[in-house]
Amino acid sequence: MTKMTYTGLIDPAREFEALRPAYNVTVRMMMKCRPSSADYLVLLAVTDAMNAAAAHFMPQPAVTSFFGAKPTG
Repeated sequence: MTKMTYTGLIDPAREFEALRPAYNVTVRMMMKCRPSSADYLVLLAVTDAMNAAAAHFMPQPAVTSFFGAKPTG
């Protein structure tokens, strides 16, 4: 039998916190696009993917978004 090891993320909260600036820039870019335009929808897919990844690695009950919807700075 082969031993399988999965390293995973040691500190997912810290790793996703490091992605917050990129998330915030993406949201600011979305605000400059016309809603439902192709540009807006691509950026929306990026923010949705970041939130889905965070939810996968850090399941928190009653939390719908790790990053939130409002950019900082």
